[in-house]
Amino acid sequence: MQKVQEIKILKGFSIAALHTHTKHSDGMVSPAELVRQAGEAQIKVLAITDHDTMTGIAEAEKTARKFDIEIVAGEEIQTSLPRGLHVLGLFLKHPIPHGHSVLWTIKEIRKQKGLAIIPHPFVSFFRTIPAPTAAFQKKDLISLVKQTKIDGIEIGHRFLSKTTKEKLESFYKNNQKLLGAQIGASDSHFGKDDLLSYFTIFPGKTAQDLYKAIKKRQTKEVAGEMGHLKPVHIAIQISKSLTILAFRRYIFRSLGKI
Repeated sequence: MQKVQEIKILKGFSIAALHTHTKHSDGMVSPAELVRQAGEAQIKVLAITDHDTMTGIAEAEKTARKFDIEIVAGEEIQTSLPRGLHVLGLFLKHPIPHGHSVLWTIKEIRKQKGLAIIPHPFVSFFRTIPAPTAAFQKKDLISLVKQTKIDGIEIGHRFLSKTTKEKLESFYKNNQKLLGAQIGASDSHFGKDDLLSYFTIFPGKTAQDLYKAIKKRQTKEVAGEMGHLKPVHIAIQISKSLTILAFRRYIFRSLGKI
């Protein structure tokens, strides 16, 4: 993992990791491991945002007491099919059910005084074909901001080509008042190996400082560095995503387990 002292952080700003996954969904590390690794990276605020669950929050908060780090309770929520677009909820008090419309999901986040963030927009297959599911594309965002404002959008994430990132940055610049704060996020699934690939910096040190900074659009996205991911580990993670998440979302739901 890139050493934090090698990353230029503005004076008075701190590092936040706002999009991470653990073994409670399709991540490869436990909440405790992720918190420890975030502490070693001198991350001040860590959001646990597992897919459609918040069961890892308690373990993360317990471990965080040993480090100079605050946990933000979050969730990455899949909205209704067939698009199944994802919305990131931060500063939540309890989980939000998946499978509802984007507008309903954002409304439910705000009922908890949480923040609604658009994760990994403009994702493309093979860096050329816009992803049909999960990720908001330009036309989706144009439609969304005609109906509601959002609190922030990941304009820095590791699934963007150089050209696509330039298009996203241009779109953000032209619609900043409606798109909210700029967020950099790793969408971490492997802990230390991808935790700092992208991150957010904000003025202050605390989770409350972060909340205020997002509200005031004072955050900045920063590109970090990826660690070395072995192909076998990537294959295992993808397999986990396709199986465990599918069972939780559809099979368990149909059986009344969730």
